[in-house]
Amino acid sequence: MSVPGSNPFETPRPRGVPLMQGTLRVVVGMYCFGVAAARLHQLRPDRVVEFLGRPGNLPEGQVNQFGDLLAYGMILCGVLTLLRPISLVLIAIVVYAAAASVAGMFDDQNARAHWTPALEATRWMAPLALLLIDFWPPRVRPTLVLCLSAVGLLRMTTAAMFLAQGIICIDQCQHGGAWADLVQSVALNGFQRTIDADVSQRCLGIVGGVNFAVAACLMTSRNPVVPLLATIWGGLMAFSYTLAGARAGYDQTLLRASEWGAPLIVTIFQSLSVKDHKPDYVPEITSPPKSPGKK
Repeated sequence: MSVPGSNPFETPRPRGVPLMQGTLRVVVGMYCFGVAAARLHQLRPDRVVEFLGRPGNLPEGQVNQFGDLLAYGMILCGVLTLLRPISLVLIAIVVYAAAASVAGMFDDQNARAHWTPALEATRWMAPLALLLIDFWPPRVRPTLVLCLSAVGLLRMTTAAMFLAQGIICIDQCQHGGAWADLVQSVALNGFQRTIDADVSQRCLGIVGGVNFAVAACLMTSRNPVVPLLATIWGGLMAFSYTLAGARAGYDQTLLRASEWGAPLIVTIFQSLSVKDHKPDYVPEITSPPKSPGKK
């Protein structure tokens, strides 16, 4: 695509960028609406507001008020992202998502809270990737370098997310936990079957093995089928919360939109922007035979 010696930031835009931009807009918008739904509809506490309110010992009423204002602000950010992503808005979403991941590390009720930044890596990487390929204002053309950077970051954070999920699944398949309870809820509400704790933990072990396999394949293979399978698997993991709790879990599905959105962007890029060449077999170079008259 580029000419040797040319400026890599002046290369033509790769094919498929508009589809990548539209997909990322939807993914980031779903995350913003998920944050708002978790606070306004499900009345869940906001991590960032609670963490910032700890040092000053703010009254509970003020903490709830700040949480509601932040939720309304996220609705506005989601609408703007769907219509026309603005650089400052995307930066604010990146900062909030990263802060929420860091605040999750200090959750005293979660024994594996230190894995939160890896588990939620795609949540703050998705708006950052959208910022790279859809920067406005000023209008920055999404060149090949910016697209490769965005796709590479999404690939690495997606692999880190699946790896962290696999570690937690393997741990909870031995000692139980929230995800083991989630498997029981999915079986009961989604498939009308009742399973005991031992069966749910064994299922969780299988889920952990699949997560490890997906993470390894994402980092070692460049076949577009691999991120497509990761997209399907991430979508199933995200939709399991709605399947388990119906209206009580749809906000978690929205929050986890980047779990299938990030590998979907990798799939689009590898399918539309990368062309695989057929193998070109090079014959062995041998010296020409000597003529009988020459010594």
